[in-house]
Amino acid sequence: MKKTLISAAVLATLAAAPALGEPLGGKFGVTGHMGFLLPAAGTDASAIPQERLDARTSFIGGGGIMYGIGDHVAVELEASHAIVETGVPDTRIERTSIDAGFQYRFRPEKIFVPFIGAGAELVLGGFKKEESDYSIDPAFAGYVKVGADYFVTSNVALTTELKQVLGPETDILGAQDVPTGKFNPSGFHGFFGVRLIF
Repeated sequence: MKKTLISAAVLATLAAAPALGEPLGGKFGVTGHMGFLLPAAGTDASAIPQERLDARTSFIGGGGIMYGIGDHVAVELEASHAIVETGVPDTRIERTSIDAGFQYRFRPEKIFVPFIGAGAELVLGGFKKEESDYSIDPAFAGYVKVGADYFVTSNVALTTELKQVLGPETDILGAQDVPTGKFNPSGFHGFFGVRLIF
């Protein structure tokens, strides 16, 4: 009997769920998300000492804002941060990414809203080996992504996305800003989180 009542309550909740999503035209969205970063191979700290680093899959977190310039199209600004372990003891890379781009949303009036996006990314980072800190020249990259929002209410959605970042290598700088290696900003990101529309 108890199981029957629980099942009925679940079904009633699902039946009361919104049948439609929330088109973004003229509205703002705020997103918080977390996930994983799979860095591209190739970060080379050849003078610290001679090493080709094996960047590991790492936790990444962040968030952003978006504004709908139409029901299907939105502009977005996001930031994320990750600490990337390298496989070398006491050696890691910290990276902060700032994205600016657009998103095209399919079926924005539905409860399940797929989207694609593209834009530019600025990657700021630092390299730490034991007690020594090195700076990394800012890296400029581009990204493409695909994802979906699932609306649990008319203005709250669960969101997930996959993003590929591609960009040229930039310098790791040592004392007196002398290049001591190369940093590859490219990588594959996976996120899940919550999006609020208002």
